[in-house]
Amino acid sequence: MSDMRGEKGDVQRVLRILIVDLNSKSWRETVHESNSLGGSSLVRELLLKYPDSFVIAPGLLTGTSAPTGGRYSVGIDGYVSSIGGFIGAYIKGYGIDAIVLEGKSEEKLVVEFGRGVDFTDASDLLGRGVLEVSEILERDGKKSAVVGKAGEMKSRLSSVIFERFRSFGGGSGAKLFEMGVKALLFSPSFPPKGSKNFIELSRKLREKLKARDEKVERVGHPCYGCPISCAAMEGRFKKGLKFLRDVEDPEEILERANDLGVDLIAVKNIADRNRRSMREILDAIEKGEDFEYSYPQKPIDEWRDFLDSVGICKDAAELLEREDIHVLVDSFLLGV
Repeated sequence: MSDMRGEKGDVQRVLRILIVDLNSKSWRETVHESNSLGGSSLVRELLLKYPDSFVIAPGLLTGTSAPTGGRYSVGIDGYVSSIGGFIGAYIKGYGIDAIVLEGKSEEKLVVEFGRGVDFTDASDLLGRGVLEVSEILERDGKKSAVVGKAGEMKSRLSSVIFERFRSFGGGSGAKLFEMGVKALLFSPSFPPKGSKNFIELSRKLREKLKARDEKVERVGHPCYGCPISCAAMEGRFKKGLKFLRDVEDPEEILERANDLGVDLIAVKNIADRNRRSMREILDAIEKGEDFEYSYPQKPIDEWRDFLDSVGICKDAAELLEREDIHVLVDSFLLGV
């Protein structure tokens, strides 16, 4: 990636985009000029340029030495969300700024990224749950994004489950499966950490986060670059338990939803609306029943959108001053 620098905060960037054509099982790189920093803003921009595609874009600082710089954004059919973990850092390690999947494969595939793109027949994975497929695919540090049984059955509540437990909803599982994809697989690769000054600024912010992390419950399994371990599986799980405080066996419900590949919040809303238990709704989905559900359009919060675009976790940002984050971003963009 190269930058065309103007005034501070006004940077025209030349981005490298990996285009994957599922029709021909081929791939190519192209350049894309943009004022976007990356992440969610870049995903929305690419969805307009490549309609009917599935887009993944790391944030500007994803994969660098920035504290908690592990965020990446995903989008399909206008639905965009930000996710934590390692996949965004891997993508940056490939030397690209976003992945665009377009077209449709007649056979179901595992699409693997690393040194190029490989297409593997996924016939033996069909009908299997997310956790089983992830266990099969995630070897030697690889990370997966899997369509569960709900997506295979075209459920409007389906999700793509990234890294075993990070859910990207909006009916995305059915949409990605319709494109011919059962799973995406990402081999580990990491980009340079940044300039000497950027690395030093990152170190200071990491120390500041560690000094303040008594405000955050330690739960382990951090995302890439996370010094406080607050937004990984157990953290999301605890939030899930709070959300499911009136549900019987919430741990089982959460794990089953992830394995089936469904949007947990949508399932809860459907259950409440129909005066049924979440277990009944999950049973119905597994048997092939579908439910009409309209995903609400979330208003864009400028600060949250900025954090998603640069790849900084919102939970960590709450423990830092905004000016610290802006200084870090400026240091990276200016290469100083």
